[in-house]
Amino acid sequence: MAMTKDSVDLNTEITEDQFIGTAAAPKADVVFKKTLSRTNTSSTQAATMLVGVFK
Repeated sequence: MAMTKDSVDLNTEITEDQFIGTAAAPKADVVFKKTLSRTNTSSTQAATMLVGVFK
């Protein structure tokens, strides 16, 4: 499923991302996989909270 991404800079070091997607048809099972990466390999920042809602 394709998703759109909206981002908001909370401060100079932290960005909050929101991903929104819509399934074409209802399914009994849902699997959500996200690959996280960083362009700055010397960064010490990390994702500390991942939350989601399915409706």
